[in-house]
Amino acid sequence: MRELALETRYVRKDGAIVWGRATANWVYGPDGQAIYAVAMVEDVTQRKAAEEALRRSEEALRHSEEQLRQAQKMDAIAPSREASRTTSTTSSPASSATRSS
Repeated sequence: MRELALETRYVRKDGAIVWGRATANWVYGPDGQAIYAVAMVEDVTQRKAAEEALRRSEEALRHSEEQLRQAQKMDAIAPSREASRTTSTTSSPASSATRSS
């Protein structure tokens, strides 16, 4: 017996889309000739929806990870910029005393 399997999208009369997994098997006689075929269509709509939800979730996770990496890079740069800014603008008490006199 050989099996043929195919997943395909079906559109119902009401316009709703459903996914089906069609399988067909040939039944052979003793002489090796095909006698008849057995076919079945299984509704896999829920599985397809779960796969799509998983794909979207993984995509959102990758996007969040990229944003986190960018934020970490900015945090790594920001303290060095902030430190240089505060050291150049902050004056010691002795220097401010000489300026005010």
